[in-house]
Amino acid sequence: MNSAAQKFVDDLPGIKQDEIKTCAICKRGVAHDGNFLIWRLRFDRAALNPRGIQQQYGLEQMLGSPALARIMGTNPDIAKVIDGPCDVWVCEQCVLERMPQLFAIAESEGAKP
Repeated sequence: MNSAAQKFVDDLPGIKQDEIKTCAICKRGVAHDGNFLIWRLRFDRAALNPRGIQQQYGLEQMLGSPALARIMGTNPDIAKVIDGPCDVWVCEQCVLERMPQLFAIAESEGAKP
């Protein structure tokens, strides 16, 4: 690894060895392909909160603007986390070969794959 790449890696938040699991797809170590990029997918399961949705929607209707309601309202919880987070580890090879849609979504959301 060249010095610029090492500096880049040194400045990133760390993950300890005992936190990393095998690839959830191919069941091999996440570095088996020799690539130094791996994926941690974090999942939360959530339930929509009807009371919060109703409160926000009512304020939007009353004020005539969703943007104004977000500023003027109490910012209710629209959903509540019921389970999670759950981390799933995937090697770069599996993401590129078997999960191209995920790769495209992550890229569009601002990830730097």
